[in-house]
Amino acid sequence: MEWPLDRDVFYALVKSVATVGIECAVLDSVDRLLMIYRRDREYVGWHIPGTILRNAESISDAIRRIRTKELNGTVISAPINIGWVETTRGTGPDQDPNRHVISLIFLTRLKQTYLGQGKFFDIDNPPRGIINTHYRLLRLIKDGLLKINKHPPIVSGVGKS
Repeated sequence: MEWPLDRDVFYALVKSVATVGIECAVLDSVDRLLMIYRRDREYVGWHIPGTILRNAESISDAIRRIRTKELNGTVISAPINIGWVETTRGTGPDQDPNRHVISLIFLTRLKQTYLGQGKFFDIDNPPRGIINTHYRLLRLIKDGLLKINKHPPIVSGVGKS
C-alpha cells in the first residue's frame, strides 16, 4: 500500500477525524459483486474495493487509484453514485472500531476480464468473514442495483480514464 503520510501519523489521524471513503461496487455480467480479501493492521476479511479520499484528490482520481491498486488495472464502466453510508467509530454492530467514515458508494461494471486477486459473489450470498461494516454497504448496493435495473440512469463523463 502506498501511504499518503507516515503510517503512525495516518492511523492517529483517522482515529481523530471523520474520513471520506470511496467504495467501488464492481459487478460482473450476472450482477455478482467483486470482493477482495484484506488482511492488515485495521481489518481482516472480505471487503468491497475502496479507499479514503486524500487531500486535494477528486473522487474520479480516487476511483482511478482503486482501479489501479485493487482492480489491477481492469477496465470498468463509468461509476454511478448510489448513495452514502455513515459509520461511526465504536464497538456496536454497525460501527467501526478504527474510524468514523462517511462512505460514498459507486456502482460500476466490468468491461473486460477481471485481472485481480478478488472473487465474485452473489450479493444475496456473500462470503463468510466480511468486514463487519460492509454488510450495510451490501444492502445499499442491492437496493441501488434494483433501482438502476428498473430505471437506468443517464451517465455523464464521471470516471473516464
